[in-house]
Amino acid sequence: MSKFSSFKLYDGAKVQKRAYRRNEVWDEHKDFILDLVQRGEKQRNILEALKTERGFNTNLNQLKSKLGIWGVSNKNLAKKQRKWIYLMNRRRQAEGKETVFYFGDTGQEVTESQLGSIVKGGEREFSAMGNIPASPGELEMVTPPPMASGDEDAEDEAIAERHTEQVDNPNVKVAESPIANASPSTLPTDSPAISQVSIEDVQLGTPPATVNEPQPPDPAPDPEPTTELPSTFENIYRKVLHSLESFHLAANSSAAAADNLSPVNATNGSWSVPPDDHATELAEWMEDIYNDAERFVKIVHHAVENSSVSFAVCRDVIISQWIEHYDEDPLPYHISSAIVNGIPLKPVVNGWEDSPVIKLATGPEWMGTSSDPVIQRNTWFPADDPPERVLAEEEWERIDYLFTKYYHKLKKFSDKIARSDGEADFVVAFRQRAAHLQKLRSLFGEFNYYTIMALEGFADICFLIDTIPNDDVLFIYERAKKAFETFGLTYHESALDLYRQLGVTLTEKRNYLGALEANTAAYKIANFRWGFESVECIEFIADIAVSNFQLGYPDGGYYVLRKGLTHIQSIASKASADDHWTHYLLGKALIYIAKVCKSVGRQDAATRIGRFSIQQFMTYKTKYTGTDLSNSGWAPRYMGDAFLLLKDYENAAKMFQSSFEVYSDYYGQRDKRTIDAIKDLCKSMRRRGLIMYTVPILERTLMLRSTSGHDQEEDEIGFEIWMRYMETVIQVNGRGGELMDLRKRLQLTDA
Repeated sequence: MSKFSSFKLYDGAKVQKRAYRRNEVWDEHKDFILDLVQRGEKQRNILEALKTERGFNTNLNQLKSKLGIWGVSNKNLAKKQRKWIYLMNRRRQAEGKETVFYFGDTGQEVTESQLGSIVKGGEREFSAMGNIPASPGELEMVTPPPMASGDEDAEDEAIAERHTEQVDNPNVKVAESPIANASPSTLPTDSPAISQVSIEDVQLGTPPATVNEPQPPDPAPDPEPTTELPSTFENIYRKVLHSLESFHLAANSSAAAADNLSPVNATNGSWSVPPDDHATELAEWMEDIYNDAERFVKIVHHAVENSSVSFAVCRDVIISQWIEHYDEDPLPYHISSAIVNGIPLKPVVNGWEDSPVIKLATGPEWMGTSSDPVIQRNTWFPADDPPERVLAEEEWERIDYLFTKYYHKLKKFSDKIARSDGEADFVVAFRQRAAHLQKLRSLFGEFNYYTIMALEGFADICFLIDTIPNDDVLFIYERAKKAFETFGLTYHESALDLYRQLGVTLTEKRNYLGALEANTAAYKIANFRWGFESVECIEFIADIAVSNFQLGYPDGGYYVLRKGLTHIQSIASKASADDHWTHYLLGKALIYIAKVCKSVGRQDAATRIGRFSIQQFMTYKTKYTGTDLSNSGWAPRYMGDAFLLLKDYENAAKMFQSSFEVYSDYYGQRDKRTIDAIKDLCKSMRRRGLIMYTVPILERTLMLRSTSGHDQEEDEIGFEIWMRYMETVIQVNGRGGELMDLRKRLQLTDA
């Protein structure tokens, strides 16, 4: 008897649940995190390591917050920093001196492991260099005292020697960076260091009068320092918008209305959902946004005041260093300033100037391939004809209707996921942003960053619920896109998910021109942030190619596929065997490309690309034991697609079974992702010649659905499973010919 006859039915009682991630759990992982920080790992890599090696899920904002509380920052040493450390350390060792290197802005030392790595690698990289370059502005050094670290005299001597070395050594910069002159009340201790701007490298002059140009108004009052996270919305509300009395909105909010801490729905005069659900999560999110905005604005102002270069140059240098240290875009200056000063956002026009690209002569859209940076990405100009409203009143009324209609479904789903993973992306997006859309709009109006991000979060979580109609999801996404464009967020990193999900939704609606525009916009953002040879960019290759083929531009589709495969080969050749996440993303992108090739009749190319995909997936799989890859249901699903493409039906069935088990545990047996895994499993088994064994699988699936509730909106999924079951029964009974005739008649009826 085949092993498929004993198909394992999902039993939730046998699956080990992951506990809700509370704040106390951080202490269990503190040493692990600090060790990765000391080794110079980027924060996104730390998040991935926590997930895969420790089974702990969190997000970037919470990680940054914890690092700040622990008094450390995640400093990555650039090549110029490693070069200076290596050469200075070599010279001082020859003089018989010990040296401790540290970051001047935080006092964090370069660890012994980092120093050892620099010394080892520097033998090959820098040993031939004789002259010691000037010190990077953020790095300093000191001779450690010979006595115990608690001896005050030794500490005084070390401090004195530190200043002496800086003055006596002609190769060490004497000029302090803008941050060095800042008082503790002006800049937080974990601000990213700012290197001195080289005047020779820039052109002096007055920048154009842009919205984000500092207009010498009185500086925003410093917030009162606090070490406690407010536990209610009212506390964080007062802290974040301390100057709310000057908050005048052009549309439907006034200072008096905004100061009311018991707001009502702006559309019908009453709350349609409990306004205090997840108030703590909202407070935490607003706290993070406000702190980042305040930090960014103060650093920019300080840099402008303490350098002779233009505001635009200072801003761009700070943005680059912010991205390097935090691995994320800071908010645009005009938005950060509005948040800190408690004023409405201003409608702007982004000063985007397309970098050189190769245009498709036969296609309606271009596909960017240049690595040149987009110079004007960070510049905004006041809108010539600013709109009086971000969205029309009718649009907000429909959003209120959809919010009321789906709120409890979203909350129920969020609570279900939170029981096993309290910090899953869906849970965080719902509890921090989406759940508070009505409250934020009533308090702050639509000319407000928090309101706009809550709207985008609402769209994101609706997208993840398969039973919410695409028409409703598309309506919300298009309004969020409109708001992003109004306030200059079109090319900001935060818009990447918006365009990604919008592209998927438009493709499902067969609006291929709209999907092409959305996916191209996402590609532009990824190209600027990570470069065209990045896993973030190649994610959109297949989708852009599909749109070209569907719109009747095959030359454009093939061109995009060729360029994408070239980039993928380059990424794969550079990725180490230990870079499991990169190999997983490459495998995922490749299987999508293989499916596109198969759909346009290039079966030979699809087979070769499918094998390449399996190779990447197997590199990823070596990090885990077994075939279930239980940390992620998506991995076995994509591997199953690749095996199915290569007609390896046995391995495909194994992968789809693993995917089914993960999805049924995480999302439930009735979720569309779980059902899709079952359908793919049955497809693999039927093609393997095991059609008899698909009948009990589908029967049990129907039984699960019939005993797990009566959600009317999910009837379509149940009907689809029933049709699959009947189709299989007909084929088992040798009536396949009649089934084919029935399909043809149904197709003619639909036409």
